[in-house]
Amino acid sequence: MNGEAKKSKKPKKPKNSSSTVPGADATAPVSSQIAVDGVSTMVTDSPFADTSLSEQAQKGLHYAYLHSIHCTAQPKAQQQPGQVWKFNKARQNWLAKHWSDSTEVPDKYVDLVIGYLATTVGAARQNIIKQAQQLRDKTAEVSEDTEEDTGDAAPDAQEAKPQDDAGPVAEAPAKDDTATEGQAAEQKKVTEQEVAVIEEERRRAGLLLLKMEG
Repeated sequence: MNGEAKKSKKPKKPKNSSSTVPGADATAPVSSQIAVDGVSTMVTDSPFADTSLSEQAQKGLHYAYLHSIHCTAQPKAQQQPGQVWKFNKARQNWLAKHWSDSTEVPDKYVDLVIGYLATTVGAARQNIIKQAQQLRDKTAEVSEDTEEDTGDAAPDAQEAKPQDDAGPVAEAPAKDDTATEGQAAEQKKVTEQEVAVIEEERRRAGLLLLKMEG
C-alpha cells in the first residue's frame, strides 16, 4: 500500500423527493404553485394533488393543467421541472369522453378541461362538437319527459268489474298506503337526482359549444 492518501468520494446529491405523476411523459410535481398571469379561470395547483379524484382523472386533468401552462407561452427558463407539456392522445381521448361527467371532472375543473378541448383540431374537434350537440339536445328531451312524468297526474284506477250473476266478485286486498307513499317518495327522489345530472350535462355542453363555436 503506497503512502498516497485515498481521494474521498464526493457525497451524492439527494434525489428530488417530490411526488411525481406515474406514467406521465414528463416528471411532474404534485403541486406546482405557479402563477398563470392573465387567465382568471386557471387552476394554479396540479389536479394530481387532488386525492378525491380517480387515478385516471388525476392524470387526465394534470395533462390539461400542463397544457394551460404551455399556452401561456411562458419561457422555458421560468418553468418548473416537469411542467413541459407534450401531446398525449390517450389523455386527450379521456378528456373528450369524460368532460360531461361531474364525478370524474368536478365543477372546479370544468373551465380547465373546456379550455383544453377548445384547442383541439381536425376530426377530434368535430367529434367533440357533435357529441356536445347531441348531449345538449338529448338531455333537453329527457328533461321535459321527466318533468311531465313527475306531474300530479291522477292515477287511473282500474274500472270495477260488474258483479256476475253467478255470485259476488272477490274483493281486492287493501293497499298498503304507507308502502305506496314510501315508494313514491323514493321514486321522486331518484327522479330529482336524474334531473340534476341532466341539467349539469346540459350546462357543460352549452359552455363547451360556446367556447368551440364562438
